[in-house]
Amino acid sequence: MEVETKQQIGVILLPGVPLLPNNASPLHIFEPRYRQMLEDAMFGDKQFAIGRLISDESENLHSCVSSTGLLVRVIINQELPDGRSVLIVRGENTIQFTDWTGSLPYPIANYESLDRTHITDTEHVRQLLRESFLNSLEDEPEENLAKITEALESYDDLTGMIDFIAHYSIRTEAERSFYLDELCDSTRASRLLLSLEK
Repeated sequence: MEVETKQQIGVILLPGVPLLPNNASPLHIFEPRYRQMLEDAMFGDKQFAIGRLISDESENLHSCVSSTGLLVRVIINQELPDGRSVLIVRGENTIQFTDWTGSLPYPIANYESLDRTHITDTEHVRQLLRESFLNSLEDEPEENLAKITEALESYDDLTGMIDFIAHYSIRTEAERSFYLDELCDSTRASRLLLSLEK
């Protein structure tokens, strides 16, 4: 596992099922503090982080936010007349929050970007995942299956393929959290294969 230099980022704190890297998802920004965070991000590199609340939010963010989060980039920002925004964000990378800082109205964290450890025989594992995933979709309408297959084939790396399949097929918060937090692709692929075979 490689760790990059510490950086600082605005963080939106959300409960529930996490977004995974390599996938796009809608996000609704309505709290004033997060409107400010979005405005700051849009004037910069269009990035912020999503932190997963593991209990009710408190002043001690170390105790209520998972140490692992997701760096996201804004793809579409639709501002509404009342100040709210509807976004499409894309998960960029898994990050680790090292400490919380800052005096802005929204949470700010120092973070390290984490790179997953890769396995050597990726083509064989990719083929197993592809077959198991497509077999699990046998009840999908033909037109949906064609779109899903096309999207699946756009990932030429194992990490992206795992993220895509997990994002599509895993619905529980605990399972999604595993795929975000676990940094070893071998472990993630093994668990995903077992899940698809059930």
